[in-house]
Amino acid sequence: MKNIFLQVLNMSLVSSYIILIVLLVRLIIKKMPKILSYSIWIIVFIKLIIPISFESVFSIIRVNGGAIPLDIGVHRYPNINSGLEILDKSINNLLPAAKIYDSINPMQILIIIGSTIWIVGIIFLLIYTIYIINKLYNNLKTANCLKDNIYITDYYNTGFVFGLINPKIYLPKNASNRELNYILEHEKIHLKRKDYIIKTIVYLITIVHWFNPLVWISFYLMSRDMELSCDERVIKNLGENHIKDYSKALLSLNVNRKISNYKPLSFGRDNIKVRIKNILNYKKPSSWTIIISLLLIVFLSLGLLTNPKNSNNFKIELSKNDILKNIDMNPKEIYEDDKIKLEYSFNIKDENWQIIMSQPVKKGKDGIWIVERVSNDGLSYIQIPDSENKRENYNNLQNGFDRGENELGNPESVLFDYINENFN
Repeated sequence: MKNIFLQVLNMSLVSSYIILIVLLVRLIIKKMPKILSYSIWIIVFIKLIIPISFESVFSIIRVNGGAIPLDIGVHRYPNINSGLEILDKSINNLLPAAKIYDSINPMQILIIIGSTIWIVGIIFLLIYTIYIINKLYNNLKTANCLKDNIYITDYYNTGFVFGLINPKIYLPKNASNRELNYILEHEKIHLKRKDYIIKTIVYLITIVHWFNPLVWISFYLMSRDMELSCDERVIKNLGENHIKDYSKALLSLNVNRKISNYKPLSFGRDNIKVRIKNILNYKKPSSWTIIISLLLIVFLSLGLLTNPKNSNNFKIELSKNDILKNIDMNPKEIYEDDKIKLEYSFNIKDENWQIIMSQPVKKGKDGIWIVERVSNDGLSYIQIPDSENKRENYNNLQNGFDRGENELGNPESVLFDYINENFN
């Protein structure tokens, strides 16, 4: 469970970077069809739930997806490597270092506490959601079937879709026939686009990342863009001559509505002012607008759902001979509290590189030297070693050093072994 928690933190960190980009893009395209901004939000939530991504030259991601090592709890000097120097320094200064004779690493305690709070938050939100759904379900038992999956209810004064397997449209009893026609057209579009499924999945993803306020903002704005795009579709289907009457229907239902509780799995009617303003400014998109919108979606999908090319594999960009020929064997010493790091620099093809070494003490007096990361001007990082048996590797190296079987206490020896083994 602790590894899952850390993986969620990594995904949330990368997704926060993506959310900020989407917020900026959303401002730039605010006059374009809202189906575009709605589609872009879906990219964010895909990234929030799927940790695996492909490499692409179109990627605009500049945050390391493995910023928090899954074994950070056993590091003597825990640190994150997000690729954002200011963020890394501010967080790393707060992370507690382990003491040699402590029975447990304080970082492990923090992870246990954090993962427990995370799980408790998820359980609370799920219980709350079930309570709201059950309450809504009970209130709709008195609804009368008009035809097929369309029901009339006198309990709520607004229309919405409710249900997943057999979704039903609920219309308010007190609405006029003209208003009912508009509501029905709106909800049919939601059904056709499977918005009720999308919103349910997105809400569940939001619950997983409940600790991240940017994710809640994304959920709120995606829900609003969903409604705005649905309004635009209604006007497109019925014709722009219905804009005035459709706006009046929205305003009337908003004034008279009884529904007030937030319902995550149904479609609320908030932001009426924004929706009416958007409808009044609606113009049928031109062919060029549609083409540009599609191209933008493709570009953002490639840019936000993929990682930079070769961002996690420097073997392709760097050769062993080039490193050994150019590396400066007089390292820069970096002191962080009682921890020392060595920075070996080299220049290849006018690019400045560093191999950062550190000494996380596990046993004995000094402990082993390891290559912590390779960096290119502080922009691209790779955690070393990056494998499932990382902890086992650390322990084997340390045990061998403690028994005097090798010279791993010498940083130069570790550095040359690493270069020889990891670069062609």
